Amino acid sequence: MALAHSIYCCENYNAEPVTTTADETATHAPPLKAVLGCKHFAQRESCDIVASMKKEKTAIRKSMVFLSYLVAVVVAFLLSSIIHTQVVLSGLTELGVQIGWQDRLAATGRDIAGLLPGYGTVIAIGLAIGFLVMGLLRRFTGLPAAVVYPVGGVIAYLAFFAAMHPIFHVSLIASTRDTWGLLGQCLAGLVAGFVFAYGCRRAVKEGPSG
Repeated sequence: MALAHSIYCCENYNAEPVTTTADETATHAPPLKAVLGCKHFAQRESCDIVASMKKEKTAIRKSMVFLSYLVAVVVAFLLSSIIHTQVVLSGLTELGVQIGWQDRLAATGRDIAGLLPGYGTVIAIGLAIGFLVMGLLRRFTGLPAAVVYPVGGVIAYLAFFAAMHPIFHVSLIASTRDTWGLLGQCLAGLVAGFVFAYGCRRAVKEGPSG
């Protein structure tokens, strides 16, 4: 009833004035309490709408950031697998082994499927930690996303390659035993960082303003 009364006041508060006597004005004029209640109701409704819009935009922003992370992981893994395969095959070519483009494609496909469960998981975890740390650094330093996240991707790759050897006592990714192979893997981390930075920049445009 109170809500209906407030809406009624809002509907009729701004109506055109009608010439009446003093007694009629006193009889038909809305009570001051009702007018104030109407204004309070309108302000509260406006605040609720603004808060709801901000929550919706925040949810969209978080979804876009997470999607950008997933895309960055996929790009990093595919690049890492392709570079790994080509570096290994180049080593065989230097030994005199003849490898055609069909064999290269077949080997690349096998490596993508074979490396996905293990190496794909390592990349996903490593990039998640790297991007999180660099995101905190960016918050305190104000550095642009296009700088911190690519650097974070490279550092993530270097970190988990450095950790693999003491744990397994061998480089599980054979191509990283070569300098160019290691640089190629770090390039994948760099590209993944740029992909994530681009996604974050888009998310900020979709996020809440003010």
